[in-house]
Amino acid sequence: MAKPAEFSDKLLGLGMMSAVIALDDHTAHKLPLIPEYHDAVLTERRIFERLGDHDCVVKYIRPEGNGLILERLRYPLRKHLLNLQEDGGPPPHRDEILRWAMQILRGFQHLHSHSVYQFDIGCHNILLDFDNNVKLSDFSGSLIDDGKVEVLPETRSTHPCLIRTKGPMPLEPTVKTELFSIGTVLYEMSTIYKPYHDKGDSEVEKLYLKGLFPDTTGLLLGDIIQKCWTEKYNDTKEVIEDLQQIQPGLNDGTEVQGSKYHGNHTFISGLSTFIFLVSAALVAKQCMHPQVA
Repeated sequence: MAKPAEFSDKLLGLGMMSAVIALDDHTAHKLPLIPEYHDAVLTERRIFERLGDHDCVVKYIRPEGNGLILERLRYPLRKHLLNLQEDGGPPPHRDEILRWAMQILRGFQHLHSHSVYQFDIGCHNILLDFDNNVKLSDFSGSLIDDGKVEVLPETRSTHPCLIRTKGPMPLEPTVKTELFSIGTVLYEMSTIYKPYHDKGDSEVEKLYLKGLFPDTTGLLLGDIIQKCWTEKYNDTKEVIEDLQQIQPGLNDGTEVQGSKYHGNHTFISGLSTFIFLVSAALVAKQCMHPQVA
């Protein structure tokens, strides 16, 4: 039988079903809080094994006892945003917002392509690494195949259709409910505050049910956020395309295509140079031996 997690001053994170303990500077041990939560850790292991390595998802190293060994990152993105609030500082820089948004979307594109739905999406489950990049984390309450979700999203990340079905009915996350939550993440990341941060949960639910969301006018990702909230996207690919309209050339992770383009560009450039030299030689020859009419 799985043993409860033992806590220490090395505690990195504490969730509803598990705790994360630092092992060293590079690795951490994720453990269930109580034996009854061991199945959730097994679900997370299954998800990690299906996903494989991806630069926008926290790295799974191996199983260990009744838990998992993961790469150790800095701390949740929400902690960074709360620090900015406390310091009275401005929101993240434009470049950070664009980079983080792309990394988050690429991470979810990878999840959805493997039939995995995180469901409990939020800045608390997105971690900053030591190079200031973000990675998706915590899949113990997520859905894979015919499983069931174990952890509900926060109120401000909950799609209105899920608010309506609260109760005994099973909750089924979809790509659109995930995109709604991603919109909330992008809003919090852009403003350092949750949507309607000055209102209670019940009031927020009422506003959401009426289709009323915070004003995003003037935000770099304002249009994208609104389209996530109002179901204008069918998948993460469409969001990524809009993101690249804001900043053309923003890396979407298709390095192979980029390398291929670079190779083609080099070939075309070399061909142009060759044609120029041949043309110059012909002109020079014509000048040296002009034709007489």
